Amino acid sequence: MANWPILVLILLIVALFTSSAGMPTICGIGALAILVFSGVHDSDLLAHVAPIAANVLVIMGVTQLAIQHMLRGGIGERVSICIATLATHRLAYRIPASILLPGIFIPATMILAMFMHNIGAIAILTCLCIDLSRRYHTTPTPTLCAMLIASNLGGASWATGDTPAVIQRQYWGFTPAQFAVAMLPRNLIVLLVLTLFACFVAWLSDKCRKTDWSDTLKRLKARDDIRRQSRYQMANSKDAWIGTLALSAFIFLQFVFPKLSLATGSLVFVALVLLTPSDKRTKAFFALGLDATLVITSLFIVAGAVEQTPFVADLAEWLGQHRIPGLIEIAAYVLTIAISADGAAATLAPLVHSFSGGTMISAWQLASGICSGSSSLLTSASAGPVLNSISKQANCELTYRKYAGFGLAFSFVMLVIYLAINFIVR
Repeated sequence: MANWPILVLILLIVALFTSSAGMPTICGIGALAILVFSGVHDSDLLAHVAPIAANVLVIMGVTQLAIQHMLRGGIGERVSICIATLATHRLAYRIPASILLPGIFIPATMILAMFMHNIGAIAILTCLCIDLSRRYHTTPTPTLCAMLIASNLGGASWATGDTPAVIQRQYWGFTPAQFAVAMLPRNLIVLLVLTLFACFVAWLSDKCRKTDWSDTLKRLKARDDIRRQSRYQMANSKDAWIGTLALSAFIFLQFVFPKLSLATGSLVFVALVLLTPSDKRTKAFFALGLDATLVITSLFIVAGAVEQTPFVADLAEWLGQHRIPGLIEIAAYVLTIAISADGAAATLAPLVHSFSGGTMISAWQLASGICSGSSSLLTSASAGPVLNSISKQANCELTYRKYAGFGLAFSFVMLVIYLAINFIVR
């Protein structure tokens, strides 16, 4: 029964689909089962998981804390005003809100994710999307689902903040510019299809409504309300500057010292905590949120155990012995769903680099499969638990089941698009 962690993973996914318990409870029980059956003192598993989990949690914690500073400084209100104003423009006010909001938020998420990390993009835009959807009386679920995928596309378009891309860069030696030139055109095509798909899904739930003078009145009222509230909420721009500079410094240090991301992240995190008002410092240490931290840590434990099973080792060996077109993308897609994007990159990068002779097309094929797989389930993307936590706090929870219907369908579409492009561009 050396492959028993795979059974735990399957049961965990089934429970997330069928149980009414929250993601933190189910994922925590799954991780506990792994530790109990493997032995709490299983030093190999914990030694393998701890550095990766600590690195990711620090990166996500720094990003979230910097974003909180920016939001306190009024960044969210400024972005919200821009979107609300755009919605009342003479060229946009006749577009139904169910189409307009996805058309704005999905590309914006990808752009922010490219320059601010996917966690930052989700942290800034999720609450704004929910707020404006409520004001315009349209459902935010399709937009939120597509925003998570767009954040993955943004992270997979630049080789600095995206952990799988950083792992690949250690083997292929490409620069961030080379990665962007190769992956950004692919991802822009996927972004276009994603935006159209999300707009169509959102429109289906609202197709009986027509845009009339009352919709225009709602948009004007929403714009004026946001502007009026923002006069009192945007007073302290100091926090916005602190958050922006800290996030910029963190991204720069990741680029300069890619192998020291834990140390540089910890330094920036300490600096942000010291710059936080004393009455808010306790909360600053838990900027990521206890629910998201528990889910992410639990998933790393489960994925670490699955990654070390004979089945995964045999799959990797079989992949190296067969040179079927599209096999790299498909294997990366399946493995990412099973053991996360980071685990798939760590497992497949050395193998793919070795049997492909280090060709650049193999790097882009691997990145394509990982990006597709990370968009399939709420637990497959690093920003997934964060999106779940933020939407839950806003009383509009995007659950595992709600996302799976959208994510699994479109992740397959993504895989097909990548396979077609990679077959043509060789």
